[in-house]
Amino acid sequence: MNLTERIINYSMENYAFEVNVPATSANLGVCFDFAGVEIPSLYNTVYANLSDKLSISLEGLGADEVPKDSRNVIYQAYADTFAAAGKPLRQVAMHCINRIPLNRGLGSSSSAILSGIELANQVMGGCLTKEEMFQLAAKIEGHPDNVAPAIFGGIVISAKIGE
Repeated sequence: MNLTERIINYSMENYAFEVNVPATSANLGVCFDFAGVEIPSLYNTVYANLSDKLSISLEGLGADEVPKDSRNVIYQAYADTFAAAGKPLRQVAMHCINRIPLNRGLGSSSSAILSGIELANQVMGGCLTKEEMFQLAAKIEGHPDNVAPAIFGGIVISAKIGE
């Protein structure tokens, strides 16, 4: 199942969005920084509506630790996606449910980055391909091992070649 198929509720009529991105595990054995596996039973969810100003609420794991302003990783990836697409930023009110533990090797930062990218892509009408989202996510994350399985599913081997 790919990331776009994980969108449960997307309605242009009422501008309600729901994005689910799974946990991943990377650095599998000798495959350090280039192999990862999706963990579909563990995922984070972002609910959002278009808004006049940024608003972020959080619940779940790390809710007291994660910024609720423009420093939030989901929001930064969301804004970066608009910039990469050359489109004007649209503000959102987000409610995030964190189920993936922070700093435990389960791709919580990759999930946050991909949540922002996927949310932006849907707000922009789906103008980015999975490959474009992958390239942007890998650039933001610094390496592809956790973002690739979250986008493409299953076990994925990927590598950064040049820039």
